Amino acid sequence: MRNRNVVVLLIAALTGLTVWSARAQESTGELNYDTRFKTVPLERLASGGPPPNGIPPLGFAQDAFGFPDTKAVNFETVAQAIKWLKPREPVIVLRLSGDAAIVPLQVLVWHEIANFTLGKTPVAVTFCPLCNTAVAMDRRIPINAAMKARLKAVPSAPKPEGDFLTATFGVSGLLYNSAMVMFDSATHTLWSQAIAEGIVGTLSSTELKVLPSQIMSFDAASRAVPNARVVSRNTGYSRNYGQNPYVGYDDATNPPFLFKGPTDGRLPPKERVVSLSLNGLDVAYPWSVLQQRRVINDRVGATPITVFWTPGTTSALNESSIADSRDVGASGVFDRRIGNRLLTFEAVGNAWRDRETGSTWSLVGEAISGPLKGQRLEPIAHTNHFWFAWAAFKPNTRIFK
Repeated sequence: MRNRNVVVLLIAALTGLTVWSARAQESTGELNYDTRFKTVPLERLASGGPPPNGIPPLGFAQDAFGFPDTKAVNFETVAQAIKWLKPREPVIVLRLSGDAAIVPLQVLVWHEIANFTLGKTPVAVTFCPLCNTAVAMDRRIPINAAMKARLKAVPSAPKPEGDFLTATFGVSGLLYNSAMVMFDSATHTLWSQAIAEGIVGTLSSTELKVLPSQIMSFDAASRAVPNARVVSRNTGYSRNYGQNPYVGYDDATNPPFLFKGPTDGRLPPKERVVSLSLNGLDVAYPWSVLQQRRVINDRVGATPITVFWTPGTTSALNESSIADSRDVGASGVFDRRIGNRLLTFEAVGNAWRDRETGSTWSLVGEAISGPLKGQRLEPIAHTNHFWFAWAAFKPNTRIFK
């Protein structure tokens, strides 16, 4: 086991992480968030070191306060990406309205946010290395009457489009519960990436719509969505794409970086969990259980769900080379109803089979053989948090045993 102090010092050296108070960061005038509106104590915010957009997001634009744009997202075909993405490398897959995108973690580990449009939906695909959260969000921020009243105090903010305000998202450089804090280009409200919620500023307490997405290997992604657009590593920035700047950080027993939140000893702090909130309930499915069972059939409130897990995807936070890192596998979460039929799944080889019809299903919830071939399960938005981060935000979580 790597010495935990060495790991923390290595991370600090690589990223230049230091700590200062949220008020000190605010006093620089770089971000103009309104501290009258907040859902978290300001003293619980810590700086990871880089200034706002010091870790440059892709596609940040249209800032209401004169913040500079960053480089736009460039795309490639799957055939082009095969030249530089290895089969087991982790990527985020997002499908909307018949369109699909593949976002390699070797790019997001350096940029953390990619703002672009998929189909007709403006999206932000995000990854926080410190809590291992990949979250895809709709960039259209819901604006109710109370928020419209607050917006009147921000003359530079763009006007809402009906009940929504479209923005791009940047990397604030701040952390809350050791998790990335984003800011929006319209109001500079601070947002917790881990739960897609505004925490300090004009739009505080507003929630973004989380879109179903999955981390899986590039090989699995290229077979599931062969016509997808792949976010290119030709970003316009000079980075060591393919290299992991957080070597050894995902050791399950090591303490998280700059974590000030409550601890929950039911699992090791960096145990990976499939985490989801559904029907007002929070549930976590430990990776250790999924590795043994390969599939879980469960019910969260009124919704019957299934959780798939399969080996074959490397960690983005283990060895210096992401492609050569240890295998941590990949997961998917789905509603296990097709029409009026309730399905029960079991693992069969590298796929899954429902007991009711004998159909075989893929990691993306598509029937690839049997009576239901061509049918798709409805995906359920979920994340693959490190346990410490999910537990800090969702202390009443039920852990699947």
